[in-house]
Amino acid sequence: MKSGAKISGESSSVSWWPIAAIVVLVLACIFVSGQVGLKVPSPIIASRYLNPSYALDGGASSATWYCEGFGGALNGIDYQDILLSNPLDKSVGGYFDMTLSNGKRLQSAFTLPKKSFQVADIVQRAGQPAEMIEVHLFEGGVVVTLAEHIASGWITSGCSPMGAQSVLLPGGSTNTTSQYYLAISNSGPSVAVVNISIFSTNGYLEPPSIQGLVVASGDTLLENLSIAAPDENISAVTVSAMQGSPNIVAAMADVSAGVTTLSSGSPYVGNNAIISATEGLVSETESITVVNAGESAAKVSLVPILTSNLVSSPITAMIAPKSTWVVNSSTFASTFGGSPHGYVVKSNVAVTAFRTISNSYGVQCSFGVPFGTNTASGAITFFQLPGQGMLTLLNPSSLNERVLVSLLSPQSSEEKNIQIAIQPYSVKVLDLSSTGLESVGYAVQSSGSIITEGDMSDSFGNLERFQGTNYEP
Repeated sequence: MKSGAKISGESSSVSWWPIAAIVVLVLACIFVSGQVGLKVPSPIIASRYLNPSYALDGGASSATWYCEGFGGALNGIDYQDILLSNPLDKSVGGYFDMTLSNGKRLQSAFTLPKKSFQVADIVQRAGQPAEMIEVHLFEGGVVVTLAEHIASGWITSGCSPMGAQSVLLPGGSTNTTSQYYLAISNSGPSVAVVNISIFSTNGYLEPPSIQGLVVASGDTLLENLSIAAPDENISAVTVSAMQGSPNIVAAMADVSAGVTTLSSGSPYVGNNAIISATEGLVSETESITVVNAGESAAKVSLVPILTSNLVSSPITAMIAPKSTWVVNSSTFASTFGGSPHGYVVKSNVAVTAFRTISNSYGVQCSFGVPFGTNTASGAITFFQLPGQGMLTLLNPSSLNERVLVSLLSPQSSEEKNIQIAIQPYSVKVLDLSSTGLESVGYAVQSSGSIITEGDMSDSFGNLERFQGTNYEP
C-alpha cells in the first residue's frame, strides 16, 4: 500500500459524495443519490476566452480537465493517480467523474487546500482503474496530471484542459508484437464525426475503417490502430472532428514488448514553439519530431539550446505536405556532443513538434508550446518516490530572468520558496532530494517567459517526466 497524505474525500471504497454544500457556492443545490451513472451538472462558471495558441500551455484557466486512463486496455494497472497542483492562494473544490470499463460512471468530491499539491488514488475511489477521468473544478488555475503504474513501471501523461477541432498525438508501432490504442472523447454538447489520419514511414494514411467514426456527447471511443493499420511504423497520428462537436480530446497508449508509451494529444500548431528537454541519461535515447499536417511545404529550423548558454547553428529541413521530420539522438551526439537542454522550432507554416525520450521500459513525450506566460505549475514527484525529484527551468529568451519557485506539498503550511536567476537561453536544474517532502508540485513566477519540466526517479532506474503547464493567475 502507498503511504502519505491523501486528498480530502478519499476512502478505501467506491466514493458517493453529496456535493450540495459545494455547489451552493455556485447558485445550484444538487443532491447526489447512490444510483450508478448519475452525472452531476457542471457548476456555473464565468466563461473565459482562451487564444487558440494557448490551447496547450495556457489551458490551466480551464475548470475541466480530461484524463484518458485506458483502464480496460492496459492490463495490470495497480495504481492510477490524479496529481493536482493548486498554485492559488485559496482552496478549490471539485469532483471526479469516472467512467469505468463496464460503462458505469461514478463521482467523488474533493477539496484542494490553497497552495498545495494533492494526489488522488482513482483505483481506491472507484474500485478499479477508470477508462476516463473528468476532473471538474469550481475554479480555474489548477493543473492536472495522470500517473499510472503497470508491471513495467510508471507511465505518466498530461491531461487535456479543453477539447479541440483537431488533436495530434505521438506515434508508435502496430507490428505483431505491439498494440497502439487511441482513446477519443467528445467533451462537447453534440455528436462528433471523427477521422483518424496516420503519418507513417509508408506515407500519409487514411484507413477507411477509422474514417467517419461517430462519438456521442460525453462518450469515449477506444480504437486499436494495430487492427486498423497493421505493420506500420507510425511517427504521428491526427484525430479531427469533421462534423458536429469541435471538442475532441484524445490520448494514445502504445504497448510494445513491455515498453509502454502514454500521452495526451496536443491541439497546438504554430510557427514557433519551445520544447523543454531535461538532459537524457546514458541508457536513454531521444528524438524530435516535427509534423507538417498542412497542404504546403514547411521550411523548418530546429535550434538547440546548449549547456554553454549559447544557441548553436540550427538544423534545417524542408518538410513536404502531410509528412514528418524526425531528428534522433545520434544526430545530436555527432553535431553537439550530447543532448541539448531545449529546442526552439521555427517554421514558415504552422507545424506541431514534440520530443520523445525512451529507455528499456517506457517512452515519454513532451510537446512544443508557444513562448507562453511567466507563470507555470505542475508535478515533480509523489508518494512512491519521496524526495527524489528534479525541476528543470528553461529560459528561452535573450534576457536574464528572475524566478520564484514555490514548492507545493499536501499541507499548504509546508510551502517552500526558492529564488533563482537564469541566464539567457539556458536552464537551471533544482535538486529537490533534500526537501524531505514526499509529494511535490510547484508554482513558478518569472520576470519573463519560462518553460518547466519535473522529473522523478527511483532506485530501479525508472525516470518519469512531467511537462509543466503555464497558467493565468
